[in-house]
Amino acid sequence: MHIRKFDGAAFALGVFGLLGCLDVTPPEGRLACVAAEQCPSGWSCRADRYCWRTPDGVDAGAPVDGGGGMDAATVDAATPDGSAGDAAALDAGPQDASLEGDAGATCIRSEDCPAPSDPCSVAACTDGVCGADAKNCSDGVTCTVDTCDPATGACASTRSDVACGTGRTCNPSGMGVDGMTADEAGCVLAPTCAMNSECDDGQFCTSDVCRGGRCAHEARVCADDTNLCTLPASCDEVTDQCVIAFDASSVSDPAHCGTSAETCRGVCPAMGAFTVATCTAGVCGEVCQAGHVNLDRLPTNGCEYACTVTGAADPADDLGTDSNCDGADGVVASGMGTTTFVYVTPTGLESNLGRSPAEPTTLARAIELVQLSSGARTTVLVREGSYSLGSGVLLAPANLRMFGGYAGDFRSRGAMATTVSTGSYVALRILNITSGG
Repeated sequence: MHIRKFDGAAFALGVFGLLGCLDVTPPEGRLACVAAEQCPSGWSCRADRYCWRTPDGVDAGAPVDGGGGMDAATVDAATPDGSAGDAAALDAGPQDASLEGDAGATCIRSEDCPAPSDPCSVAACTDGVCGADAKNCSDGVTCTVDTCDPATGACASTRSDVACGTGRTCNPSGMGVDGMTADEAGCVLAPTCAMNSECDDGQFCTSDVCRGGRCAHEARVCADDTNLCTLPASCDEVTDQCVIAFDASSVSDPAHCGTSAETCRGVCPAMGAFTVATCTAGVCGEVCQAGHVNLDRLPTNGCEYACTVTGAADPADDLGTDSNCDGADGVVASGMGTTTFVYVTPTGLESNLGRSPAEPTTLARAIELVQLSSGARTTVLVREGSYSLGSGVLLAPANLRMFGGYAGDFRSRGAMATTVSTGSYVALRILNITSGG
């Protein structure tokens, strides 16, 4: 089950003492928190600021992820004799913590912002930037649990006796068996009972029990499924059933990727080295981590080339930096594409065009290719080493740019020597040279 915020209710800190006395464990995602210490044992405080059961192997004491806190109200349980204590509100009301949503646009008022994709969020303008806040589903009654249906955004309030104490029940608009109307928390003295069946309140979303001779009503706990692409189960009083809805964020979240519960692929894997899993339109994929490139285009070894693109153009430079991450300084031709760079090595072949370090040509052939380039500015990159021209002389045209001293992979240049030997006193003659670049 993918964990997301479940409702707008904020259970208060003081509830935990009461839960211990009543031996009642609340549903997941309904106890508000700002730290793990505020959750029951074996639970953790998640980034949505609600308590959830902690999976095996996860540190329950991990802090809440996200800035800003939410003020949790304190609830003092009613006294054992049934009189009301100083009960503060369980209902969270509006939450100050910004939620992840459609953010980024500038604004003056919340009305200027686009509606969030999450049905349980509302547009919010904070410091001139659009974001989203949790939808306020509070009914203002302490003893009810207020929830937001994550599929439809509909608010619902379910009575719960947790805040009322032993012998009292949540009935905000009613009257207790002692003839007294509800107190400020919405609680009244509960009817007496001998068995659970005598406590049926007619609501599907409450669990009705006879405890200590008086009726008690708690929110029904709906069982979640194991599907990562569904939202936490919620109780629907209108249809009298527990509802498990598809999580719309699954179409783009690699942690739970799919277009429906039936097509859920679960967690998308990052198969290759230096890759990051992605989810696009419900289909898993992967991209390279920052600073890495899949140079050889093979899926088996991931993004094997450590390189950061700093520009599409990659002119030859003093350091031999591969600015466009195509595998070498300069622009390496791919496929049948053309390039104005020619790569030369001592073992290059006359039959090669020198369009990449993988197909280097000879120095003489490189000069010839420059002469045949119809005057286009052409850069010849020469690997360090010794080159023999026999008794010939190279005539270099004015459109030639030549850089030597490259390492074997053409990704760096240094003090390595590039030596050209010939039987003639002149090895290279440059024609029509001008003072321009």
